[in-house]
Amino acid sequence: MRIVNLSQGSPDWLLWRDAGLGSSDSRVILEGEHFGRTRLDLWQEKVGQASRQRQTSAMARGSRLEPLARDLYERQVGVRAQPCCGVHDRFDFIRASFDGYNQEHSLVVEIKAPNAEDHKVALSGQVPTKYIPQCNHLLLVSGARVLHYVSYSDNRQFSPAQQLALVVMPRDEQAVRDLLEAELDFWVAVDTRTPPQT
Repeated sequence: MRIVNLSQGSPDWLLWRDAGLGSSDSRVILEGEHFGRTRLDLWQEKVGQASRQRQTSAMARGSRLEPLARDLYERQVGVRAQPCCGVHDRFDFIRASFDGYNQEHSLVVEIKAPNAEDHKVALSGQVPTKYIPQCNHLLLVSGARVLHYVSYSDNRQFSPAQQLALVVMPRDEQAVRDLLEAELDFWVAVDTRTPPQT
């Protein structure tokens, strides 16, 4: 992976993110839809025919709670994992904004501040299914051996001991290869300005 010196959330970062495929695009590409965003919607964004959906209230909440969750995570595992941006070694349109990265431990971190149901899934030791493509994309870009999925909730139904859930997700080479193939195919559609199959 090649690290890109960008501040997440900055205007330059928004332009960089929109000019390639990021982790939030991965489920749309694989499954055809994610949170109401279709493969055609994504294609229209990438060829400049539509604007990307900007930050929702749930995304804003996640951004607000992410530093707290990262601090709790780092204290729990004893490893520093700082945010960064990076591009794939071979395909620079495949890129990612990491909530945490530690090269020494070949580790990436994905932090969520999800709804109560998704947090319960993490507390049970699983990554919610809808986030698995995103996690695989982070592993694809980074080349890391493992991803730590960190779920944080300040919902009062959870005790202080349940506020942070950590799920260790080892790299699945077949899933990463399948995602790479799907993203390469999708980018051909972008390059040739050919609408993708839905």
